[in-house]
Amino acid sequence: QVVGALLDCNGDEQFIKSVLNAAGTMCPVAELVDEVESRGRLHIILPWLEARKAEKKTDPALYNALGKIYVDTDNHPEEFLLNNTYYDPLELGKYCENRNTTLAFIAYKKAKKDDQVIALTMQNGMWKELARYLVGRQDPQLWHRVLAVEDQRKRTHLVEAVQQTALPESKVVEEVTATVTAFLNANMNTELTSILDQIVLHGEFRNNRALEDLLIISAVKARPDKVMEYVNNLTNYSAENMAEVASKAKLFEVAFAIYDKHDMHKMAAQTLLEDLNDLSRGRAYASKCDLNQVWTVLAARLLKENEVHEAIESLIKAKNPDYVSEVSDACERVNQFGDLIKYLMMARVESKNKNPKIDTYLVLTYAKTGRLTELEEFLKTSRGVQLLSVADKCFDDGLYDSAKVLYQVASNFQKLAITLVKLGNVQEAVAAADKAKNITTWKIVNQACLEAEELDLARTCAIPIVLRAGELQAIIDLYESSGYWEEIAAVLKTAAAQSGSHMGIFTELGSLYARYNPAKLLDHVNLYSKKMNIHKMITICEEYHHWHVLRVLYVNNGDWLAAANSMMAHAADSWDHEVFKEVVTHLGSSDVIYSALPFYIDNHPELLANYLTCVAKKVDPDRVITKVSAVAPVHVIRPFLEAVQERNVKRINEVLNDMYVEEENFSALRKSVDQHNNFDSAKLSQRLEKMEMFEFRKIALALHRRNKRFAHAVDVAKENKLYREAIETTAESGDQDVVKSLLQFFVDEKLEESFAACLYTCYDLIPPYVAMEMSWKAGYKDSAMPFFIQTMQQMSTRVARLEAAVEQAQKGTDGRQAQGGQRDAFMIQDRR
Repeated sequence: QVVGALLDCNGDEQFIKSVLNAAGTMCPVAELVDEVESRGRLHIILPWLEARKAEKKTDPALYNALGKIYVDTDNHPEEFLLNNTYYDPLELGKYCENRNTTLAFIAYKKAKKDDQVIALTMQNGMWKELARYLVGRQDPQLWHRVLAVEDQRKRTHLVEAVQQTALPESKVVEEVTATVTAFLNANMNTELTSILDQIVLHGEFRNNRALEDLLIISAVKARPDKVMEYVNNLTNYSAENMAEVASKAKLFEVAFAIYDKHDMHKMAAQTLLEDLNDLSRGRAYASKCDLNQVWTVLAARLLKENEVHEAIESLIKAKNPDYVSEVSDACERVNQFGDLIKYLMMARVESKNKNPKIDTYLVLTYAKTGRLTELEEFLKTSRGVQLLSVADKCFDDGLYDSAKVLYQVASNFQKLAITLVKLGNVQEAVAAADKAKNITTWKIVNQACLEAEELDLARTCAIPIVLRAGELQAIIDLYESSGYWEEIAAVLKTAAAQSGSHMGIFTELGSLYARYNPAKLLDHVNLYSKKMNIHKMITICEEYHHWHVLRVLYVNNGDWLAAANSMMAHAADSWDHEVFKEVVTHLGSSDVIYSALPFYIDNHPELLANYLTCVAKKVDPDRVITKVSAVAPVHVIRPFLEAVQERNVKRINEVLNDMYVEEENFSALRKSVDQHNNFDSAKLSQRLEKMEMFEFRKIALALHRRNKRFAHAVDVAKENKLYREAIETTAESGDQDVVKSLLQFFVDEKLEESFAACLYTCYDLIPPYVAMEMSWKAGYKDSAMPFFIQTMQQMSTRVARLEAAVEQAQKGTDGRQAQGGQRDAFMIQDRR
């Protein structure tokens, strides 16, 4: 600040310098430089700055100030910028931009300030400097940034500088490679080709493989017309890689030239034959080279063209045994096998590892050409032949005679049997199938035998098939569709006796009988019911209406409910009373027992009683009565009702009582009401008392008495002149009013004897004054005298007893008074 103030006051420079020298290192460099530079007097402090430099100070501000002074005074600024490491390149570079762009470039370049270098050089047309900088940096991203500028003019200047100056000056391969790669990535193939043409063909990098490769690649992309020239003039490029590049670019002649120039004859031949598709040149090239590998390539091409003879000749010249499959396939396509044997014989000789595939194809060729004698002789000595694959091939192609020979040698009886079927020899086919023990083979041979109507042979085949449960239905369907149901039935019957027989055999045999021979069905079911599928057999019998057999199946299966329903539903065919009774005994309290009642009434009424007797313990009589009464008079089950009346069920008693009343069977009714009391007694008695038959009225009277309806009973007795019963009822009632009423009745009716009998019988219930009054009024004193005598006798007895008791009580009182404290004598007497 002091220096700034002095400068502002136009102070003497010597004085200012003396002040700075006096301050020495105590003066801050950055602040001092700012004060002086802001006033444009930076050169004043040069001595002080150099003094600090001499003291080896490293402040950037110190060297920035020195650099600016050197630039302004042209005091070797390049040397300072290149050698000094303490200044700030950005600050000095910016300072130099308006003074000397070269110095600014040096500052930026030294610090690798890419942005500043690019901006500086492009603004000032410094293309050579920029080209040298880019080549030296070897930075792909920096190259991409520069080459992507939109200004085509600037990019052209830069490319020229790179081509004319930077790359010719460079001696470092990596720099050149990086530059070329950058141009390649920027898709500047034309420019790149020009650059590489100059530095590779006319520069110092002529034998550099990488650059030669890049030159060819760029020419392929930009200058295809120059590629052939380059591959012929250059010698150190990667031949195989460059040939691939040319092939991908469809430059097949170039690729061929590269392969041929570098003795890669196989690849050259492939290019001629595959890419250029020039078979004539390929033949000529093979003859020219006369190499096994070239002949092989030619042969492969000829095989694709189906020129089998020439291909085989080429392979024989090449002595190549590795094309057995290809040659065989080609012969197969054109159906020419004459030359194939020739090739295979050569392959057997030339094959180093004795490939069994060769013998396999040779066997196949013998088979296809029908040389069966040679085939058999060859098989005797050959080992490792894939006989089965060859035999299968012959079979598929319809060469059954050859296939037969091969399957026999291979002991493949399964396929041998099928082959014999194809040849129509079913008898030998059956023998082969028996050795094969294969179910699929048995099925094929069996069908062939059926078609040939060889039923005995077919049966031999069918037995092992039906022993497999999963195959049973299919073979039955086959026989049935051919109309041979009797044959398949015989097969099943034979198989049923085998040790491996299963449930399906017995079931399906029963099914056949159900459909075709019902007469044998019942015996079959009875014999094998435990070995068959009962449920399936039931379905079959239902379908074909074999109701009797169906009943047997249900019974054997313990399906009692279904058996009962079936017998009732199809009574004409399956009903049997004894069987039905046995079935219902297993049903418990099933509804079927009751639903059978209408069935018996409609179809077998004579057996109803027997049926009810059988199920008596299982049924509810009340429900039986309801069921029967809905379809018929209930008297049809009278024996059953009488048999179960001991249960004393109300409805049974009432039904039977009604029957007895309707039949006027008073003795049975009396027995019923006496032994079974669970009925509506009041209702029955009311009905009976109105009956004309005297015995029924007596029963009604008895019922009234039983129900303690004594007054009504007495009235009934009086109406029917049953005076004895009336007197007994009155005595039983114990009711004085009833007794008085009856006595009054006898008086009114002038029934003196009955009056006397009532007095005697009802003695305890008649008050003496009542008897005295009624007898006196009616004049029955003589008849009532026994009642009075008895009454007086009882009265006298009672009086005597009373007097004795009183006397005894008096004695007891006197005794207590005499003894004092003793207990009452009467009480003692009473205890005694």
